Amino acid sequence: MARKSRLGLALLLPAVLLSGCLGLLDGSYRYGTVGVTVADGAGAGIPGVRVLLYDFRAVVDQAVTDNAGHAEFVLVPRGNFGVRASPPEGYVYAPGEPGYRDGIAVDEGTRAEVRLVLAPMATAP
Repeated sequence: MARKSRLGLALLLPAVLLSGCLGLLDGSYRYGTVGVTVADGAGAGIPGVRVLLYDFRAVVDQAVTDNAGHAEFVLVPRGNFGVRASPPEGYVYAPGEPGYRDGIAVDEGTRAEVRLVLAPMATAP
């Protein structure tokens, strides 16, 4: 009897795994993308900015902006998210710009683009 149970389990496990893989192949498990550009007031991208992607519970991913000031989060599941930029050395949150954006709706196959603005830190004369 135990042998039949092991054989049944051995046949069932690959079938379950294969059904999950087929979901990936046929597109039934789709995700969205969130692109973030962090720039200064003049529109120039700021490289090396740490950007957090979060939902209402916790931070779900993080990235660092490239030389153009762009970071991208892929395979983001459906839901509502926010992004927050951590100003690198020499930058602060720009006046009137909080450095984050909430309420980013992600759905299957969608792409959301967010622009965050930082300002160079004023230097004393």
